[in-house]
Amino acid sequence: VGVKDSVFLKAFSGFKEADIFELPLRLGALLDRLNAVQRRVGQSGSNDPVYIGSYPLDAVQGVLVKDEENPVILTEKERDILLALAACRGEALSRSALLSQVWGYAEGLETHTLETHIYRLRQKIEVDPAKPEILLTDGDGYCLV
Repeated sequence: VGVKDSVFLKAFSGFKEADIFELPLRLGALLDRLNAVQRRVGQSGSNDPVYIGSYPLDAVQGVLVKDEENPVILTEKERDILLALAACRGEALSRSALLSQVWGYAEGLETHTLETHIYRLRQKIEVDPAKPEILLTDGDGYCLV
């Protein structure tokens, strides 16, 4: 069944587009999708809202509500970074731990992916991204205040 099939789409209308995929699918891609869904759905194990600074985060939709009229749309990775940091609020999460949790990367991998995502997140959530007050660099990692 193709994803364009209307019966298929009606049956899975509660899912996000990223949760539905076509076959054949590589095992690694399937595991990545399952891990992302697990993080999104069961991150905290409760229905308590997640706050980034004083802003509520809709973890399912990937929306940070800074202003009701202009919500901040997050990418899947941006949302996953914030959820990982929110899970250990007040404590720094190392760069390697974030790369492992969010991307599944092995320790010691050389990449600037995380720094690029942190930069973009700060552009979206900080009043002055050059002087962050919410998403801080702490040693070799990051933390939320």
